[in-house]
Parts: sequence; structure tokens; C-alpha cells
Amino acid sequence: MFFACSGGSNETSGTEIGNPRTVAVKIVGVRSFSISPVSKMSARTIASNATIDSVSEARIVFKELKFIPGVNCNRDEDKGAISLKGPFVSNLITSESVPSLNKIDLAGSSYCKIKFKLDELELKDIASSLSSSDPIIGHSLRVAGKTSSGKTFEIRLRKDVDFEIRNLSGFTLTDDLSQLLIAFDLDAWLENIDFSAAAEAQGQVILDEQNNKDLYAQFLDNLKKSSRLLKDQNNDGEADDGDSELADSENN
Repeated sequence: MFFACSGGSNETSGTEIGNPRTVAVKIVGVRSFSISPVSKMSARTIASNATIDSVSEARIVFKELKFIPGVNCNRDEDKGAISLKGPFVSNLITSESVPSLNKIDLAGSSYCKIKFKLDELELKDIASSLSSSDPIIGHSLRVAGKTSSGKTFEIRLRKDVDFEIRNLSGFTLTDDLSQLLIAFDLDAWLENIDFSAAAEAQGQVILDEQNNKDLYAQFLDNLKKSSRLLKDQNNDGEADDGDSELADSENN
């Protein structure tokens, strides 16, 4: 399976706990068997789902990203939360977001969760760099590509999906930290989804609330367990094997 490579303002809020530090945040796509970014993988090295030939698009939409301090992990989690407000459209293949996520001021050093929700993108909220005819409008997620039989496929999500990336023991933002990566495992998204068994509509395969509902339900289950928080060790803005994992969504 081949993954092909195909500005805005931030708002922070919350009660400061100690001295704030400015940290860059980036949304990226990764592979299950390697933390290498999907944009650098070649067609011959990707074979996690034999029923898919290529993935040309993988985008998500979210309106807010909340960092939950460790002291509030089992209490009122919104108290003291520090937020990055959107909406943002994040491309998991190119690792670019529209508008740019830029940076966030995080107070203190101990956190236990990052909370966010995939939200349907409304036309009134689109960034100036997006076309009013962009197919992501009206959706909170869109994945597109080709099956191994040559048919185009599309996975589209309109509903809101809540996410928690967590480490209930807490994770520490060390003094050398300047960039965090929120990584989505695209192999995990497509695990156990047999596109050869999917029904076609107008010559393509669609997975959504009305089409191929069983495969769509499998995708939603996969989606909830696909994210993790990485410390960008070399500050290159890309997921690498040397990046350390701070928290994940595996047990959500």
C-alpha cells in the first residue's frame, strides 16, 4: 500500500501552573511498523493491507486541542486546561495543517491527557486557503485512494469523534522540549478492512454511515485507538524512530 504526498491564529486559555514554555505542536501520520512519516515511504515498502493499492488523501478536522495538567487528571479536567483553538484541517500525509497550528504556551511541566474532537467542517469556518468546493467541507475526516483492484475508494466521516491521548501516570515536558507530534497510525486505521468485500456505488467504494456499514464500523473502532503523543527529539517536525512516546490512545 502506497501513501502519496499529495496559516491562521492560535488562542490559548487556562490557569497557569508555574512558568509557561512555548511548544510547537504538529499533527502527523505514521506507520505501524515504523515511526517514519508516511510521505517518505515507497510503494514497495508498504503492504499492510493487501486490498489497498494507494492512499492519496488522509485529512482530519478538529476545532480545539486541550492539554490537561496532571493535577486535574481525576478532577475537573477543564479547570486549568490549556487550549489551542481552530478549526484546523490536518493533512496526515504532508503533515501540514490549515491554518497552521503554530505554537502554544504550556504552563508547568506535568500533563496527563490531550483531549480533542473531530468536528464536521462548516463552510463558514473554512480558512481562506481552502476552496469552498473542497470535499472536506461537511466532514470531520476524509480518506481517499485506490483499492488493489483499481477502484477508487473514499472513507468519509461526518460525525463528531472524541479523542483522548493519555498517560495517567503523567508525562513531563522537559526543558529541552520544543516540539510535540500528535501522530495518527494510518496502518491502524485500515487494519482488518477488506476492501475486496466492499459493495461499489457508481464505480467506487464508499465507507460511511450509509455505505458498507460493517467496514465503516471497523474503521471507527480502529480510529479511536490510532493516536499517540511523541516528543520530537531532533525538532525536525517529522516522526522518526528516535522520537519518544509520551502518551497514547490504546486504552481509550
